[in-house]
Amino acid sequence: MVYRPLPVLSLLLFLGGCQLLERPLPNEEDIAQVLANPKINPDSVVLEVAIVRFREDELQDDVWLRADEQLSSVTTQLALQKNGLRVGNLGNRLPPDLEELIHRRELTNDKSSTSQQFSNQAKQHEAFHALTQKLQMIRRLQTGAGKRNEIVLVTYPGLRQVQWHQEGQEQEADLQEAKFVLNLYARPLGDSSVEINLEPEIQHGPLRQAYHAEEGDLRYSLQQQKQKFQHLNTKHRLKPGQTILVGAADHSRHLGKAFFTFEQGEETYHTFLLVRLALVQSDDRFQEKSAIDLSLF
Repeated sequence: MVYRPLPVLSLLLFLGGCQLLERPLPNEEDIAQVLANPKINPDSVVLEVAIVRFREDELQDDVWLRADEQLSSVTTQLALQKNGLRVGNLGNRLPPDLEELIHRRELTNDKSSTSQQFSNQAKQHEAFHALTQKLQMIRRLQTGAGKRNEIVLVTYPGLRQVQWHQEGQEQEADLQEAKFVLNLYARPLGDSSVEINLEPEIQHGPLRQAYHAEEGDLRYSLQQQKQKFQHLNTKHRLKPGQTILVGAADHSRHLGKAFFTFEQGEETYHTFLLVRLALVQSDDRFQEKSAIDLSLF
């Protein structure tokens, strides 16, 4: 005996299939909107980090004139000065001296190629990526609240003598295989602004076995010995589009020299660290990007 589907059931299946086939496909604008505003964790922050290298005769102290260097802790401010370090908020615009340096460096690194030149109306992320890709000193960092992120400024393969000021005393150490790092922590404040914590650290010596807690678990890893500088931890409140500038107040001594000066052949170079708040998720949506021309980076 052969069973045949009921006429009513066949009709329902046919109509259901028609509804599926007639459902409109998303247009290009809808797809672009989804790609431009991806869903991430509510506490996620997207930062753009760049390191600008320059010779001593290429840049003047005028770079710091537009930086807001006021910190909530006077004690931390004095500790930074004694260790030859400076940090400030540049707002939404880079200082003219720094803009000129970066434009000059762009022309030096790529005189013949024009395929990645962008106008002032170019999209921010495209312009930033294009220039910093040439400099090879860019990192787009997506991080969660309270997560530790390492920014390696310079590494020395041999022996390096380091001096610093702590607890009213001058201290000195000879460190082997030293790596000079800024630890970065970000915490959204719920109003589209983010609190950024920066803390210098030196990792040195041979790798050793170490256990550390991460996301509620005890994990094993190989790590170097760490020299921490918790008394130099700085806090900054950033809004989307604003940039922190970190550098040396004195390139000849203390941590200003150790973190922001390096030798390459017979040349001595200094560095600036730029940390820009690109995106922060608030109220289940991204805030609009600010109108800063990232091609200046």
